[in-house]
Amino acid sequence: MHPHILRQFGYEDLLLQFCAVNPGPTADLILPTLKPSDLVPHTYESFANELAQERNNLVTLDAKPTDPFPPRCLTYVTDFLYAADVSPPDPAFLLGCSCTNEDPAAPACGTPNSGCSCAERVTHDQPTSTYKPGPKSRAKGRKRPPAALHSGHYNEERRLIAAKRGDRRTVGVAECAAQCMCPPQCTNRVVQHGVQVRMVVRYDKYKGWAAIADQDVIAGTFVAQYLGEVVTVDEAHARTLTYNRLGYSTYLYDMDFWANEMEDMGLPGIKFAIDAQFKGNVARFFNHSCDANLLAAAVLYDAAEPHHHRLAFFARRDIKRGEELCFDYQGGREETGDDAGSLPEFERLRFECHCGSANCRKVIF
Repeated sequence: MHPHILRQFGYEDLLLQFCAVNPGPTADLILPTLKPSDLVPHTYESFANELAQERNNLVTLDAKPTDPFPPRCLTYVTDFLYAADVSPPDPAFLLGCSCTNEDPAAPACGTPNSGCSCAERVTHDQPTSTYKPGPKSRAKGRKRPPAALHSGHYNEERRLIAAKRGDRRTVGVAECAAQCMCPPQCTNRVVQHGVQVRMVVRYDKYKGWAAIADQDVIAGTFVAQYLGEVVTVDEAHARTLTYNRLGYSTYLYDMDFWANEMEDMGLPGIKFAIDAQFKGNVARFFNHSCDANLLAAAVLYDAAEPHHHRLAFFARRDIKRGEELCFDYQGGREETGDDAGSLPEFERLRFECHCGSANCRKVIF
């Protein structure tokens, strides 16, 4: 993108960001993906039109004339976008289950005791995935507890069992895929069908733009994936430094749920991250709460490689219409500000929390 085009639309700060503050690979990867129309600051109408890209108009905008301008330069996406140096997962490596769901008396495919090979692919429901607010890598030696075994992720109403039982920590899920013999209506196909919940994006004077439930949501219901551009972990680190230098919020999320297992096999623990800074969906507006009503899940359905897992959010409890949708940026870790002294230097950066919950830890990270 030429500098004069950026200046034409009043985006000299964007030019600064990618051409002066951090020249090189980051600028080379991002700038070619931007069109002149991407650089025009959003009006409320154009922002509403972006949100309308969600299926069945499930995400809408509720803005007042006194609200600040919507997030600039944001393109709404309904699936992952892969950076030029990231190869999408190859579905040829997927192995499908042989479930047919022909016996009405048998447990539905993917439910407990169904024998579905897809549901049994993932037996780890302990977390490593955390929201990444800045330059950060996982603490070496921090191992998750022994994996819990289970068979089946969803009940027959397609609701996440881990959420129904009140789990706070990120869980792992494997859904049926294109190679499976089961039909598209299979109980073990949930996240891949997209957003099912009506939501409103609204401005909050304390938190900024937020996502609000526009209907009652039953515990365990899938709400939305965290979507954006999939980049390498090195590129994510470079972008984080750039965003921090300019005082921008960071919308990077490591795809690291199975990092310990990968490292135990001699493979890279983390290869990719999701960046929703410029291209994202409604989950970009999920704020933090120490008493979150959403539970994060690492979900596999279009990739055999764990590095390519999806990040999905489910209702952790029943949610009333009008409630803000929030997840725990610490992934459910029981950590307070008193623990900061024992953490590595890169994890001592603290951001105050103002979620107002009874169990507020006083810090977000």
